[in-house]
Amino acid sequence: MLWNLKESSVGIGRGHMDYAVFGKGEGGKIGAVFAVARRANAATLIGGGAKGTLWSQITADVLGISLTVTESSDSSLGSAMLAGVAMGVFADPKEAAAKCIKPFRSVTPNSENTEKYQKIFKKYKRIHDALAPVYGDEE
Repeated sequence: MLWNLKESSVGIGRGHMDYAVFGKGEGGKIGAVFAVARRANAATLIGGGAKGTLWSQITADVLGISLTVTESSDSSLGSAMLAGVAMGVFADPKEAAAKCIKPFRSVTPNSENTEKYQKIFKKYKRIHDALAPVYGDEE
């Protein structure tokens, strides 16, 4: 089963990471991300998780799209770029992005894993929906 592949040596297993990508238990709201990802063929991954190759691969596999990881994966970079626009350092957000965002590596989804994740997500969603009234998380 996909949930138990390659447990890490620090005590956090791949299954924990899979669950986090599915939405950290936020009521299956990752479904909205899936809907957007189906229309996109690529995205940029930012934040601390982007630094790890396993996390990046899980995210690409779950979403089923190619990801670019940038040299600076700090999630505050966008705010800094907008501040630069406001201060006149950059003419507009496009110029800020062109000067500040540098691709570092690409992550291609593993189609076999993507298919498995889609099946797992359908089951996850059914379980979530069945339990939503119990937890008062009705959508």
